[in-house]
Amino acid sequence: MGLESVYGKEIIQRGKGYIDNVTQCIKIGNFIYADVVGTNEYKTKVNLETLEGECSCPYGSNCKHAVAAYLYHKAGKSGSADKFIEHLQNLDKAELIRLIVDNLPKNTDMALDFTIKSETNVSDLVDEFINDFSYSKMRKVEKLSGAFSFRQLLRLIKFLSKQEYDGFEKLYQKMYEDRGYASDDDSLYDFRADLEETMVKKISSETELKEAIKTGNASRYIIDNAEQFAKFKGTIKKRFSKDNYLSFLLMLKNPDLDEISKYIDKENRQLLWNLSEENIELAERLGKHLQNDILLFLVGVEKKDCASVLKYFNCTDEILASGYSPGAGEIVDILMENKVKNEEIAKKLLKKSLFGRYSESHLKYLTSQINDFDTIAHELPDWGYDSMPLLGRLFELDRERAKKVLCRPDSLSNQDLDSCIKMTIFVKNTFGKNILFDFIESNKERFATSSALKNRLKEKGIFVGTQKGTFIVEVGK
Repeated sequence: MGLESVYGKEIIQRGKGYIDNVTQCIKIGNFIYADVVGTNEYKTKVNLETLEGECSCPYGSNCKHAVAAYLYHKAGKSGSADKFIEHLQNLDKAELIRLIVDNLPKNTDMALDFTIKSETNVSDLVDEFINDFSYSKMRKVEKLSGAFSFRQLLRLIKFLSKQEYDGFEKLYQKMYEDRGYASDDDSLYDFRADLEETMVKKISSETELKEAIKTGNASRYIIDNAEQFAKFKGTIKKRFSKDNYLSFLLMLKNPDLDEISKYIDKENRQLLWNLSEENIELAERLGKHLQNDILLFLVGVEKKDCASVLKYFNCTDEILASGYSPGAGEIVDILMENKVKNEEIAKKLLKKSLFGRYSESHLKYLTSQINDFDTIAHELPDWGYDSMPLLGRLFELDRERAKKVLCRPDSLSNQDLDSCIKMTIFVKNTFGKNILFDFIESNKERFATSSALKNRLKEKGIFVGTQKGTFIVEVGK
C-alpha cells in the first residue's frame, strides 16, 4: 500500500516539503508518533498498517503533517520504543515504581486519571452529570466510560440527545462558564459518539439491543461489531434501514450471499464496491456469485491482477458516472508495471477529475499512448504541475497547434507565484528560448507587474523587464 491510496497528490507534495519540520518521531508498536512544526507544533500519529494519520492540526486527519512524519520514518530517521519497552520488562518492581514516580511531574495525567477512577462513584456521577452538567464532569465521564453499565450509558446518551434539540447551546454555555472561554467545536458530538460506541460493546441481550437502536445513532457501531450481534440478526433486520442492514450483512464473517443480493440496488451499490478494500475475500466471492463485473474489476485492482483489470475495464464508465472514484493511480500503476499499451484505456483514464490521484509519471504514461491532439488538449488543466506532461505531449504531436495552446493570452493571470515560476522554467527547459519569449509575451502584464516574479526568475537566469518603454526578455546561459 502506498501513500497515494490514502492521501491526495497535493497533500503528498506538501508533506514532502515538511519533512525537515519533523522535530521528533518515534515508533511504538505499529504506530509512529511525531511532532511536526506548521503554523503551530502539531502532534501527529500514523498507523503503519493502513497509513491513516491523525493530527492535532485544523485538518485533523490524513494531512501533510502525517505524510511528513511517515516519510521521515521511512527515511530511517525515527526512533523506536522497542528497546525501552524491553528495558521496562526487565526492571524489578522497585525500579519500575521509581521510574514512574520520577516521571510523574512530566506526566501528571497518569496520577490524575487514577485518582478520578479510584475516588469517583460512577452511579453518583451519572446523576450529577444529568442534574448539573459541567465541563469537569464531562471529563470525568470520558475517563470512566468503560466503568459504566449499559443502563448508565443509555441514561447519559438520552440526556445528551435531548439537549441536542437546541444544538447543545445550553451545554456549550455551561462549558464556557466552567472553562472561561468559548467552545465552538464538535466536542459534545464526539463525546456522545464515544459513549454510544462504548454502550454498544456492553449490549448483552436482545432487549438492550432494541433500546440501543432506538437512540438513533448506535447502528454504525452495531455494524462495526456485526459478528457480536449475528445471533440477533432477525431483530436487526426489522429495525435497520435497508442500507444499514446491507452494511451489517457485509460485516459478517460468513454472510448469506443470496440474502445480500436482495438488498443491493442502484442507490446503495457503493457499499458493495467499498467491500474490495475492506474484505477482499468476501468481495471476490460475491463478485463471482452475483456475476458483478464492477466488483470483480475492483477486486482485480486491489489484488493488482492486470488480467482482471483489462477484462472488466469497460465497467469503469459506470463507476465514474456514479461519482465513485476508484484508485485511479493504482490502476495506472498496474498497467505501467505490466507495460500495457492501449489508447482507448488511456483516454478513459486521462480525466481532469482523476488528476488528483496521478503522479507526473502516470500522466506521462497515459499521454504517451494518446495520438489525438484534441483529446489531450480537452483534458488540459489550468497551468501547473498537472499540465506539464500534457503540454509536452501536445508539442510532440503538433508543435504549431501546441504553441497556440501554450501561448494563450493572459493564461497566467490567475496563477500564484510558484505556479508561474514552475511553468516558466518548464517552458524554458522543454521548448527552448524562442517559445519561452512567446510564452512570456503572451503573459506580458503578469510578468511586467510582478516584482516578486521577476526577481525569482532572475535567480533562474531569466531576465524580464522594460527598457525605454520596450518589454524585453533575456535568458542567460
